[in-house]
Amino acid sequence: MIKKTLITLGLIALLVGTLVAQPMMNGRNRNMADNCDNNGKQFRMEQGRMGHHQAKGDHRQHHRKGDGLHVGMMIIHNAEELELKDSQIEDIKDIASTFHKLANVTKAELENLRIDKREAMMNKNYSEAKKVTKAIFSKKEELELKEIDAKKDIMDVLTETQQEKFETLCKKGPRK
Repeated sequence: MIKKTLITLGLIALLVGTLVAQPMMNGRNRNMADNCDNNGKQFRMEQGRMGHHQAKGDHRQHHRKGDGLHVGMMIIHNAEELELKDSQIEDIKDIASTFHKLANVTKAELENLRIDKREAMMNKNYSEAKKVTKAIFSKKEELELKEIDAKKDIMDVLTETQQEKFETLCKKGPRK
């Protein structure tokens, strides 16, 4: 019963997080593992490259791997096997939520920077375009480092025994 409740809560949190974050997300494929779970999705809507989806009002977005959206979710999904306490689950959810909020803001900032770069290029202001490009990569680096910090903080919530069990689960691969 507890396992079903945890799974249901995890799925609800994942669904709500995805629905809330989806309109603001934008970025490139980073191929970054997510606590051994590299099934994270990233959505990107590329202007001018959407083909038949570019019709007015059609806001379909393309799936990309790895944007940290599932930080800690694999641990939460295996809470029963890892024998997590309720306080650990709450701590992990808090860390993941804080990261997701930061990621949403950063991705919105990145999109604004991309717009600035596009405008600079259209105005043939190449020095400004270079400056904005540097800012874009600085923001991306900042987000990547925050994701690593969040994952480290989540692993620090686990005991050594739980960390060892988790590593074993990761090596086994996904359950079928």
